[in-house]
Amino acid sequence: MITNQTQVDRLRLLLPGLEHCLRECLFVIDDEIEQRKHSGNDEDWRDLQRISDRSHKILRALRSAE
Repeated sequence: MITNQTQVDRLRLLLPGLEHCLRECLFVIDDEIEQRKHSGNDEDWRDLQRISDRSHKILRALRSAE
């Protein structure tokens, strides 16, 4: 929980790097989901899809807050 302005300022400094890292992770996750969907050996991809969906939702919220 954020309790003071110093923490808010620190989060503002970290946010661009966190956003960039999340985008890179999503690129890998989304690629893995597609590979699993089409691999023919029924690898489970649904857990990754849930993570991807939540992460994309967070990125959309960040973009709309700018």
